[in-house]
Amino acid sequence: MAISCFSASAISASAATVDSESTGVDTLQQRLDKGHQIVKFRFPDTVWGARSALRWTSRTHKLNVYCSYYTIYGNENEVKTRAWHDRSTSLLADTGANDDVFYFDITESGQGELEEGAEYGILFSFGTYQTCDMYFNYSCLNDTYVVNEPEETRIKIVNLDQKDYLGHSLNGIGAPLKKVSGYCTYLDGIDAVNTPKSLEMANALQTFLPNNRTIYYFIWDRIAPVLEQFGTTNKDVYFTYVERFGEKLAEATPYEHVDGVKDLKDDGTLKDEFRYAYIERYDEEKGQNVIDKYPTLDLVRERLNLTEEELVTEPPATEEPTTEAPTEEPATEPVEEKTMIVAGSEAEIFGTVWDGNNEDNLMTANPDGTFTKTYTVEKAYSSVQLKGVLNGADWYGDKTGSNVTFSLTGAGDFTVTATPADDGYVVSVSGSIVRFVFNYHSVYVVGNGYDNWLNGANWDPGYFENEMSQVCDDVWEIVFPEVPETILCEFMFLIDGDWAHYFGGVFEESGKATAAVYNGYDRITFGTGGVSAVKLQLDLRNFDYLTKTGAAFTVTISCYHRMVQTITGYPATCTKTGLTDGEQCAQCHEILKAQEVIPANGHTAVVDKAVAPSCGHTGLTEGSHCSVCGEIIVAQQEVPALDHFYETVPAVPSTYMKEGSTAGTRCKVCGEWLIEPEPVAKKPIDFLIGDINNDGRISIEDATMLQRFLAEFFTLDLNDEKTFLQADANSDGRVTVGDVTAIQRLIAEV
Repeated sequence: MAISCFSASAISASAATVDSESTGVDTLQQRLDKGHQIVKFRFPDTVWGARSALRWTSRTHKLNVYCSYYTIYGNENEVKTRAWHDRSTSLLADTGANDDVFYFDITESGQGELEEGAEYGILFSFGTYQTCDMYFNYSCLNDTYVVNEPEETRIKIVNLDQKDYLGHSLNGIGAPLKKVSGYCTYLDGIDAVNTPKSLEMANALQTFLPNNRTIYYFIWDRIAPVLEQFGTTNKDVYFTYVERFGEKLAEATPYEHVDGVKDLKDDGTLKDEFRYAYIERYDEEKGQNVIDKYPTLDLVRERLNLTEEELVTEPPATEEPTTEAPTEEPATEPVEEKTMIVAGSEAEIFGTVWDGNNEDNLMTANPDGTFTKTYTVEKAYSSVQLKGVLNGADWYGDKTGSNVTFSLTGAGDFTVTATPADDGYVVSVSGSIVRFVFNYHSVYVVGNGYDNWLNGANWDPGYFENEMSQVCDDVWEIVFPEVPETILCEFMFLIDGDWAHYFGGVFEESGKATAAVYNGYDRITFGTGGVSAVKLQLDLRNFDYLTKTGAAFTVTISCYHRMVQTITGYPATCTKTGLTDGEQCAQCHEILKAQEVIPANGHTAVVDKAVAPSCGHTGLTEGSHCSVCGEIIVAQQEVPALDHFYETVPAVPSTYMKEGSTAGTRCKVCGEWLIEPEPVAKKPIDFLIGDINNDGRISIEDATMLQRFLAEFFTLDLNDEKTFLQADANSDGRVTVGDVTAIQRLIAEV
C-alpha cells in the first residue's frame, strides 16, 4: 500500500458542503474552524474492497473504518496504543461513503492532541482485520494522505522478501508498533523524522530479543543492511540501548533456569531468548501485574556483532544532521572495484562470525562475473549458514534472499559461488560433503481464527496457543476441537512465528497428504461440514531446502456426528437385491451405519396349463409364471390349429307346423358351418280346421266323428300333421273334448 502526503491546498475537502444544522454533527470545515486537529485521507475505490463495502452513519458521520494513534517518540503526555480492532474511534465523512475525502478528528478522539517534535503512528482497521499503519507527526496536520494499491500491500504481508521484524515499542513499553514492511510500513519516504534511528533499533532489540518467535530474525546479516539504511552504526545502537535501558537493567532481576521450561541449550547455558532481566510491575490500565523484559548487554553486543574491545572507547557524540545544500559540485569518485566476502555462522570455518569485512574470506572474481571461494574443513558441521557481502555493504543469500543453510558431512572441500542475478547476486554452495538443511525451531498455524478454530486468533502470527507440537522428527501436529460448521477455514503454516518462511497449499480431502508449497500464496482452505475436531499436520521430513519441495500437509476432519439421519433402504424383489436401512451424519455426510445387501427373493412359479388345439383355433403348450411379480418363467408355445372335417347336412322340409331349411355343409368335429342352411317357411294351411271327415265343410258329423275318436270308437292318425291340426279346433296343441265344443260353436256360428 503506497501512501502519499500532500498539503491541504493540494486536495480540497469536497465533502464539506453539509452543515451541522441538518445532521447535528459538525462538518469537516466546522471542526477546522474550531481549531480541531484533523488529518485527512483520500482512498480510491479499491481500498478495503469495493466502496460499497463501506458503511456510513448519518447520525454520527462515522464510517466502519476504525483508527487510533499512539506515541512513537517524544510527547510528554504519551498516547497509548489501542488494539487494532478497537472501534471506539472511526474515520469520518460529511456526506457518505462516496466522499472524496475522509478525516480523523484527533481532538475529538480523546487520546490527546499532537505535540511538536513528537512522533506518532496511526493505525487503521476494517471489519475484523488490520489494514495499514503509518507514521505522522504535528507537521502533517491538515494535510491529506492518499492511500492506494491495497492489493500490493496484501501481497507484501505474506512475502518473505518484504518482511522484517525490526521495530520499536511504545516508548519502551508494550507491543512493537513498527516494522520495515507488512502491516506497519516505511512507505514512499514517509518515515519517522524525529525519532533517532539508533533508538528505533535499540527499541526493536528490547522488544524482540526476549521472544522465541522473533529473536531468530535479529542476526547480524539482517541487522547490518538496516543500519546502513538508517545511516547509523552498531556502536550507536549499543550505546543508545545502554542509555535507554541501562537503569532498568541495573534494577531488574536476571532470569534463571526454571524446571519444566525448555530454556536451556544442550550445553546447559540459557537459550538467547531467555538471556534477559525482568521487572514485574502493576499496570493500572490492565488492572494486573505485567513483566517488562530487558535483554542483557552481552546478548545485545553479540547480536550487533561487537566485541568487548570495540566498546572500550566512549560512545560517539551524536550530531544533528545538516540540511544545508552543498555549495560545490562533488568530485566524481573513481568506480570502486567490486569485492565479495563470505560471511557465515561458523567461526572455525570463516574465522569470524557474520563479518562482511573479513578479507580472509575474500572471494575470487572470475571473468564471467561470478565470485568463488573454496574452503577445506577437517570435520562435519551441522546447520552452517552464510551469505555473500558485496563491497562490505550489500548482503546476498540464496534465490529467496535467505541465508544459504547447509550441513557438511565430514572432512573435505566445499565451494561458495556468487552468481549475478537481476536483483544482485545469488549465493550457492557445492561440494560432495554438502547437504542442504532447513534450520528452524517451531511451527505455528495462522489463519482466520473464529471461536474454537485457531483459538479465535485471526491471522495472528504470534498467538502462542497455535504453536504446533513436534510428534517426531520434522513432523508437527495440532488439534482444534469443536470447530464450528459455519465457517470456511483458512490457514497457513508459519515457521518460527514469522512470514520469512511459511507453507500454503491446496486442500484436496480430509486425511490426504498433499504438497505444502514453500512461501506459496494459496491459503489452505476447507470446510468442516459439521462441528468437528480438526487435526493439522505439517511433514517436513522430505523437505529439500535447496529446491523448496517435498513438504506435505494433512488436514484430518473428524466430525462429532451429532445429527444422525436414516438412509432409507428398499426391499428385495424376485430378481433384484434390496438394501437395509443405514445411518449417516447429516452435517458431514459420513456413513455411520452401512447399508447391507438383501439377496433377491427368487420367483414363485405357477403352472400355466396347456390348451389343446381345435379346428381353426391354435392351442398352447404348458408353461409357468411367477405368482408374485408376474414374470414369465417358461413361455407357452403356440400349437397349430386342426383342419375341419366337413359333411353335408340335408335339407329339412317345412310342414304346416314347423319351418324347414335348405341343405348345408359343416365340420363334423367342431360343428362350424361352411355353408349354413337357409330357413324354409311353413307350408300354408289349405284346409279347414275342424273338418275331421275332410268333406270340405264343418258340420255336426265332424263333431260326432271327433267324439267317437275320443271315446275310442273311431281311429284318427294324429301323427299326421294335417289330421292333428284339423282335430285341434281350439289350437291349444292338444286333441280333447274342448275341440269338440269348439267345432260345435263354429257350427252354431255358421
